[in-house]
Amino acid sequence: MTTAATLPSVLDDRPGPSLEQVPEAVLSPTGPVVGDGNPFDATERSARARRAQRVRGSRAPSVPVSLHHDDPLLQLRAPGASRAPVDPGLAGGLRAWLEDAATMLRPDDCRVIVTPDRHAAAEGDLASSFAVARHAIARTIFRMVLTGAMPGDPFDDALVALCAGGTGLRSIELIQSMSGKDLASLRGVARADAHQIAATWRRPAARWLPRTAERICVPLAAGAIELRVTADLVLGTPSRGTASVCLVEVGAGAPAALHARSRRFIALAETLRSGAPPFRVATYHPGPSLLVTEEVSDAMLVAAVEDAVDAIAHRAATEVSERGQ
Repeated sequence: MTTAATLPSVLDDRPGPSLEQVPEAVLSPTGPVVGDGNPFDATERSARARRAQRVRGSRAPSVPVSLHHDDPLLQLRAPGASRAPVDPGLAGGLRAWLEDAATMLRPDDCRVIVTPDRHAAAEGDLASSFAVARHAIARTIFRMVLTGAMPGDPFDDALVALCAGGTGLRSIELIQSMSGKDLASLRGVARADAHQIAATWRRPAARWLPRTAERICVPLAAGAIELRVTADLVLGTPSRGTASVCLVEVGAGAPAALHARSRRFIALAETLRSGAPPFRVATYHPGPSLLVTEEVSDAMLVAAVEDAVDAIAHRAATEVSERGQ
């Protein structure tokens, strides 16, 4: 289920992606075996495919409910709440389904990187340079606050962190190209976001094993395609038979369909990476001080696979088109 809560503050759908362009054989977990690079033998593959098919039929809509805590960390971890047992074959079934699609859709002699942000940008959701820059700075400030390094000057300190991390070059280029008026506005927004984040969040307890800026990479089709995403905050120890991890992303602007897709994507990436799904994923929106949490279910992961197949098809077609020009 999906939960939205407005967090205490000191300051005052779009439909999902269509799969009509993707061959049905790609979408089916019982689709054809492709080439000799299939990672599963016939027996194991058949069992995993049947499991994925069963899960695919379990899709159900999420239902909004009310929260009972003001502390976002308590909302995320929900101490004492029951955790779902991990199906040991689920991750393998989902991976087999994705491997079929990746093998069929990958372009020759080209590596395709699929990220939720890049797919959203292609749809125009983050078309504004200002929005992209604000999002990058807010994510950086969020990570600094969660590690106990409250920035003195939020804007300048975030820029330094972006440069040092080596992953914010696009955002730095966008900021450098801004006019003086836009830079002044961005600096003010960064200061307000930093105040909001610091007033809302506290440093997580060490027993929750908090990690920030955790990069998750999932290679497919012998490395020709890679799913890639970065979690702004990860809480929880590795699974010991039950779902135990919670992942948080900082969202740009108000909640939208792209944020739900991104939550599904990061839940799928973590499931494929670790072999166990997270129990919860969330998006924090600094502007409205809103935390949207969602329980991870089999239905969500199946929807994430369908999103990923569509994104792979889109990125592969784009790469082929760009090489042909």
